[in-house]
Amino acid sequence: MCCKNCGASLGAGAKFCSQCGAPVNAGAETKKYCRNCHSELEPGALFCPECGYRAVEIEEGPFTIGMEIGGDRTCMAVYRGGTPEMIPVSREQTPVTPALAFVETEDGVAVQWSYGWEALRDDVGDKQDGHQFLPEVFHEYTVSGGSRTVIRIWALLRKGGSVRIGRLTYTAEEIAAAYLKRQLQAAQSYLGRKPAGVVLAVPWDWLEPQKAALRRAAIRAGWKVRQIACGISMLGYGAVSRNLQKGEEKEILLCYLGPNCVEAGIFEAGGEIIEKKVSAGIRTVERMSDDERRMAQIKGLEMMVREVQREYGNPDIFKRITEVWISGEMADTSGVKERLQMLTGKAPVWLSGEAGHSYIAEGAALKGGVFDGKKTAEILPLFLDAVSSCYWVRVNGVEAGCLLNKNTTFPNARFEILEKCVKTRILEIEVLQGFQLSGKDRIPAAKYQFDTGLSAFGEGMDAEVRLDMDTSGVCQVIVCVRDGYGKALAEFRTEITAKGGEDEYGVL
Repeated sequence: MCCKNCGASLGAGAKFCSQCGAPVNAGAETKKYCRNCHSELEPGALFCPECGYRAVEIEEGPFTIGMEIGGDRTCMAVYRGGTPEMIPVSREQTPVTPALAFVETEDGVAVQWSYGWEALRDDVGDKQDGHQFLPEVFHEYTVSGGSRTVIRIWALLRKGGSVRIGRLTYTAEEIAAAYLKRQLQAAQSYLGRKPAGVVLAVPWDWLEPQKAALRRAAIRAGWKVRQIACGISMLGYGAVSRNLQKGEEKEILLCYLGPNCVEAGIFEAGGEIIEKKVSAGIRTVERMSDDERRMAQIKGLEMMVREVQREYGNPDIFKRITEVWISGEMADTSGVKERLQMLTGKAPVWLSGEAGHSYIAEGAALKGGVFDGKKTAEILPLFLDAVSSCYWVRVNGVEAGCLLNKNTTFPNARFEILEKCVKTRILEIEVLQGFQLSGKDRIPAAKYQFDTGLSAFGEGMDAEVRLDMDTSGVCQVIVCVRDGYGKALAEFRTEITAKGGEDEYGVL
């Protein structure tokens, strides 16, 4: 309770204010005052209009941040007070910021690093779309007194490698870690405490090597990575949770059209459960004119619809769909919605503006709320995610079939026995990953060597190969060597997704 006259705190049962002597009356209980400057607050105000001090008590943590990683933009959200809320990360208090780094060099030495809207506007004025002026992953040009290098952070991390700036070379992970450290500082400033962790939502076509690099960069920046999730999954989780009434049952086709990709997923919502049934994606060429991009988006949309039908195993799937939602920067492009309606037979609902980025971050924040174990009046809907790619395992050159198929709901575990493939003491284990069940596009995701310590092999021993994906999407590979009677003699197990070390790293 506060004094109506001066705003000072009053003790229980006080009849007069100890600061100004004013009598305590009923009005003192109905008005609120800022604890910092004692200015009167409007009903429901979150911050003081005079000094900006937080007017409400900060909810007890922990708080896990949801962060969208994709294209040239990033945004963050946190699940707090029973709902996800966006975190402003720029001077303009906008939740979406470019994932671009600008480096100025003088005499071959990097003297200034800058990130975000401010740096982007310094270079291109009011143009906020980095795709309109960045020709490649990075480029260098001359400015007065030196040169400047512009880096697309997530494109560089996805590609891997390093960038030479002046006399020094910086790896993709170092640059990403520096940017993620800025994001951590913004989240900490907003929450008033360090976040408990982060759920990172990445594009559909990021495989384990890219996810491992992102995880290591986040750990270098000081984040605790709870999960690296698929962006289309988090988009569905966030959009369906916000736009569906409690208990409503629907089957929704959700399409996301970015500057250089088309993604789609079918989500089934019923009661308190949201399940991703199938997802697909097509990546388009980045450097195009507006007309070329529009045609590429429409063509990508057609390919994506056929992909969804093939993955679902039902060409008439769209007859069962209740609604079609469309989101992303290119969703309002001329002809896109009309073509999607022609393909599906239903008029798409446009989630306008930057809602696509917001929904992805909000879905990741909801997932973070599950990790935090939040207990609120609004029960978090259970989200059942699915694997976005296929996994194979090869032992000593002998390959098991596709152990984890695309669009398989996880947690899940599959195993296969490879007969008489162990004939030496050293096991060569290779994990492959791709998007086509035929395996035409698969790439090595991880390689391991395991010393079994065994000496007698005879005609060869059997190897039981097992892939186990937990609720966090972390895939574990287990290879057990067995004799002819099925007795386990040696076992190798590790997580495919490298978590990186817990050491402290220097960042830019």
